Parts: sequence; C-alpha cells; structure tokens
Amino acid sequence: MGYIATIFGTGAQARVLTWFLEHDKEVDEFRVAGRNMKKVEAIVKKYEKAVPYKADATKVDQIVEASKGADILINAVVPEYNINVLKAAYEAKSHYIDMAFGPPYDNLEKELEYSNKFKDIDRVAITSTGLTPGTTNILAALAADELDEIDRIKIYDVDIADSDIAFSTWSPETFIADCLEKDTYVYDNGLKRVPPFSGYEEIEVPIFGRQPFWYHAHEEQVTLWRFIGKKVNKVEFKIGGPATEFVYNLYLNGLLSRDSIEYDGCKITPLDFYLKIVPRPPTEEELRKWIDEGLLRDAKEVAVTEVWGWRDGDYYHYKYTVIGPSIKDIIKKVPPANHSSYLVSGGCYLLVRMIADGMIRERGVIVPEQINRDARIRYVKDHSRVLDPSIEIRLEIEATLSK
Repeated sequence: MGYIATIFGTGAQARVLTWFLEHDKEVDEFRVAGRNMKKVEAIVKKYEKAVPYKADATKVDQIVEASKGADILINAVVPEYNINVLKAAYEAKSHYIDMAFGPPYDNLEKELEYSNKFKDIDRVAITSTGLTPGTTNILAALAADELDEIDRIKIYDVDIADSDIAFSTWSPETFIADCLEKDTYVYDNGLKRVPPFSGYEEIEVPIFGRQPFWYHAHEEQVTLWRFIGKKVNKVEFKIGGPATEFVYNLYLNGLLSRDSIEYDGCKITPLDFYLKIVPRPPTEEELRKWIDEGLLRDAKEVAVTEVWGWRDGDYYHYKYTVIGPSIKDIIKKVPPANHSSYLVSGGCYLLVRMIADGMIRERGVIVPEQINRDARIRYVKDHSRVLDPSIEIRLEIEATLSK
C-alpha cells in the first residue's frame, strides 16, 4: 500500500509537485486543494490519481477536510498562510511540509510552537524545503558534520534566461517582499539588520561567470546558526544576476515604493502597479510555445553553498554547487516545470518521499538542517538517482593545514 498526499495550492510549485506525485509508483492518491476550482480542475484533469478539493487559505476547516486520511499535507501557497496550513495538518493528523516560512519571517517562531503537538501525534513538520532554503541548508549541514566549529556560511543563488520574453519563475509577490524586507539580516555573532539591496559584490559563478549579488532576506541566515548543531560565527545569503539587477534598478528609481501617488485622478502605489503588470509564472503550454518559436533559448539556475571552519586545528573550505538542468531538458520530461520551480519542487518532493517511507525519523517541527545525516546523504544522491533530468551537485574542499 502506498501513500496519500494533499497539495494545497495551484501555483508554479504545486503544478510541478502534482506531476511528481502522479508519476510516483508509491503514491495511491493525491488531492489538489485550492480556492479557485477552475485552476484546481485544470490540474486534476491531467492526472489519474488526482482528486479535487475546494479549500481557502483563510479557512482552516476546509484545509483539514482536504487533508483527512492523507499521510502528508504539502503547503504550496505563499508563506503568509503557513500557520493556517500547519494547523490544518495537525488537526488532520498529517505530516506537513512547506518550501519557505517567510516573509513574514516571524512565522518560524509561530511554527515552532506546534512542535510538541506534532510530536504528540507522531508526525513531522518540515519547513523550508525548496532549493534555497532547503537544499542549501542540507548541504551546509553536511559540511558542518565534518567540522568542529564553523567560521562562516555563505549562500548565493542566481538564475539566468536567454529569452526575448520576460517571465517570473515563482511568486513575484514573495520575491519582491524578500527584496524589500526591512528585516533583511546577516548573522554575524548575532542577527544584524542590513538595508535592502546592500552588500553588493561580484562573484564568479560556475557556468555563468561573474555576476552581481546583493543581500537578500531569506530563511538560511535565520535558521542555520541556530539549528545546525555547531557554533557558527557568520551566515549570509545573497541573490543576483540580471533579473535581480533589474529589480534593483526599479528600487533605485522609486518604482517599488509603497507610498501612494496620485495619477489621473486615482491613488496608486508604484509597487501595487508593478505587481499588477509583472508577468506571472508561465504555463507549460506557454513555455513550450516560446521554445518552439525560438523566443526562449535556454535558462538555468545555480545555487552555491560555501562553508568555512575548523577541524583539529586545520581550516577547511567546503563549496557545494547545485547546477540545474537546461529548461529545454526539463520541460521535455517534466512539462509543468521551469528551470527554477524544478529545483525547488524537486527538493521538496524528495523529502516527501523520505517522510512517506520512514527515512525521516525526526518528529515535531524542524528545519532541513535538523534531518538525520543518513537522510541528508540520501537526499543529495537522490538528485541524480530519482530526479530526471538529474540535478548536478558538485563538492570542492580546500584545507589550510596547521603548522
């Protein structure tokens, strides 16, 4: 007998996760729940194992109804609703997983309040299980296993498309909220607030060359120093590339301002206007059409996790590089995915499988770096053993030996 999953959401990540579950022999059934039944039905009609449910993110009882009897509830909506979905998983006695807890980043403490409740029902709830955060946390933890003390952790992410069409790879609202987050932190022997789009530097990135990067509000600098199990001096996260540079220029010119302005007799904010017109994540039909017409020639994403620290008096540098497949290869095999959503949803799906088969033994509310080492090692290997097309993960190690 296999397992049953509920996916709550109908956006870019949910569409990829439904594909994974449909093609997983261990899945008996999966439910697709969302507020907009037209979107729910559009997904469900493509799959034999899918069952539609109507559920509003503001109505916990509806999410509970969609999750009753399911082994796991996969939260694929924006983090604003995490607590409602987490509560629903607890009430339905399901395992829970999401791909981010912020913004707002104080969600973490609210989620952790449910930890003992999930332990009481013998369930695990894992928050932040995409690529960044998610894979990055697990890779940092693997490096930490080899060290006595961690000097610093630096994570940076970039995706680049060779395209004549502008498109979002995931929720524009969440991305812009992260860019403008007033609580953008660097951990430097304590959480320290930094301004949006600060910390500029250029970094040489595998396959992409030299790219611009800025500090970015994210989960890693909030959790890694706290849960990785070793003393950590510094954690920073940066995002970069042409798309981020474009948003940075909008920010510099006041086009992401939340202040109201009067225009043609109406009051609007530049940010609301931008979010109204910014392209949404494309459908698989749109992506295929653009590729066939030569408008979208390629797109890839790279995420790097670097960890420096000491072991037996020697200083080590671990560098993990995650290199995603070409978007052309992805849509041939996983049509609903783009070059970013494939890496995010792929990482989440691998952990869903390990929850279902008992590989993840932890209970309560946890973050990815708290998963047991055996499961973390399997997770990395499954990026090539399970996912097709495979996701490449490289490791480079340098050591400065003590005298």
